[in-house]
Order: sequence, then C-alpha cells, then structure tokens
Amino acid sequence: MSFSKTSLILTGALCANLFTSANAAPGDKLVIEAGHIITQAGEDIENGVIVVDNGRIVAIGAADAIERPWDAVVVGG
Repeated sequence: MSFSKTSLILTGALCANLFTSANAAPGDKLVIEAGHIITQAGEDIENGVIVVDNGRIVAIGAADAIERPWDAVVVGG
C-alpha cells in the first residue's frame, strides 16, 4: 500500500489530535470508530475502525473484522 507524504502528515496530525482529545498518552492504544473510511488504495470502508498503538496505525478495516485491544482508549461511536 502506498501513501503520499501529504496523506501521512494529515493522518499523523489527526491521530495526534485524537490522542489529545481522548486524554491518551502517546504510548497508549487508541481505537477510532470512524464510520466511513475513504481509502486511496481500494474501496471505501463502511462502519470502519482504526487501531493506533504507540502512535502508529496498526489496523484499519470494518468493525466486525478488526480485533480491538482490551486496554485501548475508544474515540467515536
């Protein structure tokens, strides 16, 4: 999967903002219940979830297909 530099910067800024608004520390796990995710590489994802661990996106997909860490801060929904 290929991401443009702008996409990565915007994704990083979004994650940083969500960590701040969710009162999560930078090393924490975060689950973003995103609803509709627009991808560059394929089809859009409905009822989507993004999992961030230690500041890195580790999973993106449909809510029923993504394993959520039990100790994650949950945003959205």
